[in-house]
Amino acid sequence: MIFLKLTQNSTVEFQGEYGRESKTVYDSIFIAPDHIESMTPAGLTYLMMASGDRITVRETPEEIIAMLTEGAAK
Repeated sequence: MIFLKLTQNSTVEFQGEYGRESKTVYDSIFIAPDHIESMTPAGLTYLMMASGDRITVRETPEEIIAMLTEGAAK
């Protein structure tokens, strides 16, 4: 089974000097491509998963497709 290593866009909140503040962080996420139903590019890429979840990643659809074709060639 092939897994894709993508970079997920997340927001964390923390207590700042003047109240709650948020910060965007990027974490690695491993996804089985069989669970991806669709990809929507909108600055970041939104992956619609078979479970109904939506995951936001940094990689473009073209980069994800290139990862899939490289994995299939092995």
